[in-house]
Amino acid sequence: MHNVDLRGRFCLSASIFAFLAAAPAVAFAQPAAADAQSADAQPTAADVASPIETGTGEESIVVTGSRIARPELDFPNPITSITSAQIQQSGETNLVDFLIDSPALSGSTSSLDTSGTGAGFGSAGTNLLDLRNLGEDRTLVLVNGRRHVAGLPGSAAVDINTIPTDLVERVDILTGGTSAIYGADGVSGVVNFVLKRNFEGLVARGQLGITERGDGARKFGSITYGKNFAADRGNVALSYEFNQGGRVLLSDRSVGRPLTAFGLVQNPDDLDDDPNVPDRIPINDLRYADSSPEGAIDLDFDLIPDLNGDGTPYVRGRLLPGSGGLTQGGDSTPQSSYSGDILPNNVQHIANLIGSFEFSPAARLFLEGKYVNTQVETIAQPSFDFYTYISPDNAFIPANIAAVAPEGFLISRDNFDLGQRGYISDRETIRTVVGLDGELASNVRYELSYTYGQTEVESITPNARVTDRYFAALDAVRDPATGQITCRINLPGQTVVDPIDPTDYYSRGYAGPPVTFQPGQCVPLNLIGVGNVTQDAIDFITADALSRAKLKQHVVSGFVSADSGSFFNLPGGPIAAVIGGEYRKERSSSNPDQFAQDGLYADLSQISPVVGGFSVKEAFGEINVPILKNQPFADSLSVGGAVRVSDYSTTGTSTSWTVNGVYAPVRDVRFRGTYSQAVRAPNVGELFQPESGT
Repeated sequence: MHNVDLRGRFCLSASIFAFLAAAPAVAFAQPAAADAQSADAQPTAADVASPIETGTGEESIVVTGSRIARPELDFPNPITSITSAQIQQSGETNLVDFLIDSPALSGSTSSLDTSGTGAGFGSAGTNLLDLRNLGEDRTLVLVNGRRHVAGLPGSAAVDINTIPTDLVERVDILTGGTSAIYGADGVSGVVNFVLKRNFEGLVARGQLGITERGDGARKFGSITYGKNFAADRGNVALSYEFNQGGRVLLSDRSVGRPLTAFGLVQNPDDLDDDPNVPDRIPINDLRYADSSPEGAIDLDFDLIPDLNGDGTPYVRGRLLPGSGGLTQGGDSTPQSSYSGDILPNNVQHIANLIGSFEFSPAARLFLEGKYVNTQVETIAQPSFDFYTYISPDNAFIPANIAAVAPEGFLISRDNFDLGQRGYISDRETIRTVVGLDGELASNVRYELSYTYGQTEVESITPNARVTDRYFAALDAVRDPATGQITCRINLPGQTVVDPIDPTDYYSRGYAGPPVTFQPGQCVPLNLIGVGNVTQDAIDFITADALSRAKLKQHVVSGFVSADSGSFFNLPGGPIAAVIGGEYRKERSSSNPDQFAQDGLYADLSQISPVVGGFSVKEAFGEINVPILKNQPFADSLSVGGAVRVSDYSTTGTSTSWTVNGVYAPVRDVRFRGTYSQAVRAPNVGELFQPESGT
């Protein structure tokens, strides 16, 4: 609920800067460029797709979903096309925040989903498209009809943050299997970002936005300069884009405050499932049972706290059966405290170079190059422990608690004072495209291109507790020689006291020899009460878990398209066909923090490094047969199809295909149909990920 509300607030706040949102570009262009590239012009597919005349008096264009040029209405699949003007007028500076309102992309992952507790290793702040809610790995993302390097280690999902907002001419959304046209991963469809071409002039744009609560400030600025030369046969354009989204904390919203935050939980008055009573109802002030930021102390080992960390009686609140361990009210930790950020702090720098030069109609050289740096910081939940054993000789036990705990006690605690966990990510993406295209004859065209992409991710998880250090520091006693409080492990011949039941998850501990430190280095830790933790103890027990990953992509692709117009025509026009081939090589490597690899963190899974890659050789073909045109009861009738054979170095050969048809009995009624077999090949993570803990 509040996700939609938050997006609405950003749109509302953008309207405050009406002079920027309604007319977002301030252009400084040469007079000749005004018509060629207006910032407010409605783009058409012909502007970017080299129109071809068919000889029938109609203009044919190449759009997403086919490499055959034909009139736009004759395509077998409907395409949703979103223009740059629509994106700018929305006030959104994040492409996914705008595209997610499209029904086909409503399941996409925005920054709302990859911040706070939703973030993960290397994924904080990423924006991923998901067609039909079938998963990011089944949605193929293209730029100018070509593949883009992935943004997540081991995955094929593209981080949309790396695509420059102001260079986008239009976004084409095509649902349905497209593997026969573009290769694997297009099971649910394809989203193609078409960039501006032959840009001339200078355009600068700035935009500011803020939520109605005064946070989440967004800053956007871009400048693009393009120039035609050599009698307009050549063009070069440079672009720089800055985009910053400010942090929004859940605690700054009513949904993040215990008394006003509601959760939908099982109705405690309907445990017998009475059909006349609602099964689930909204309840406020939800809390995690039997834990608190100051420590919930269980004296009699019945797993129900008796005291707070200050020695006062513990109030459990109203227990909510079937809710997964929640209570309403009481002294436990509010559930709302655990979500951290709604939106992360996100800063992006994107630099682009686009150029082309036409030597002749048969040879046009084109290139694309970009560099993207994204820095993300988000706050998540703190660490926590349930039923950790504190021995009776612990030096930090207050006298009033020690008097009633002769055998020690169990403490359950949410460790906000140890520093909330989160993610800090630094991501760098480079992508280059170089190619040659042209018209070999009046009805024969070709394209040959090479694409290279690379993504590097450096991710830090701050304030991760190191297991052996944490339990050693928690076992604090007095040194008999000095009377000072120290760790038991620091004393000669001593080891950490054993938990009461090491096999029980709730009394998990570490009683082995130290692994990451030497005796004498341990700093005692006091978790009883609030405000008793020293910075020296925090520095000893926690570490910043640093992980790195790198992805590389190489794609060589070429095709020839032709039609029979010069020597043969059906009643509906010439038969058109495409044949081509592609070679693609993908490689991904991730290197988690060494402590994480060794399973030495108390709060992080044991994660193994993943290194692997694959290559694929593909051949494809496509045909369109226009049977009838402008005939009685057949304004148009055409059939077509495509096939693609892929040979993977890892999984062998696969075939994807599609057949389609378009029938318009009259001009204003049109029937279109497609039947296809699409393929999603396993990605690097699925092929090479070893077993890991969770």
